[in-house]
Amino acid sequence: DDQTLPMLALGAKGLISVVSNLVPEPMAELTHSYFRGEIEKAQEIQLSYFPLMKALFSQVNPIPIKAAMAELELDSGNLRRPLWTMDKKPLKELQNTLAAFGLLP
Repeated sequence: DDQTLPMLALGAKGLISVVSNLVPEPMAELTHSYFRGEIEKAQEIQLSYFPLMKALFSQVNPIPIKAAMAELELDSGNLRRPLWTMDKKPLKELQNTLAAFGLLP
């Protein structure tokens, strides 16, 4: 997700997004803005969501997104081996980031 804008600039036609599981509209708007030629708007969206992107990749994917979805009481299924539950410190940082984005009370 944090490489969306650079990849679009290199010719990508879209993205497979982890962040979109939580905030689909902004990620869709990022790509639509880019393809409309609104590069500065796409860049603004990319940069504004960077802290959430960073938090969602703080451990091996899909551990953080599943933890985030659990925090929001959204079903994302169980982790299967060899994956593990999110470590306490990154989980707390993820919770703080989710709250900062208004996704948690």
